[in-house]
Amino acid sequence: MSISRIANEGDKVIFNRNNLSINGEVVKVKESSVIVHISHSDAERMRIDTPYTTVSHRNYTLVNPSI
Repeated sequence: MSISRIANEGDKVIFNRNNLSINGEVVKVKESSVIVHISHSDAERMRIDTPYTTVSHRNYTLVNPSI
């Protein structure tokens, strides 16, 4: 079993929402989640009004994490 690390600001992450795979960049780390900046087109696909969304630490994967 691999251990995931919590993202830091500036890290790229991928997460699933509404059967969509979404990529974004972490802009803020909170205790149990991160705020992620996504593209405007992904925001439209997710049917949200802003290119920012909150993702639980359990629900994202780091893209090309540094070890």
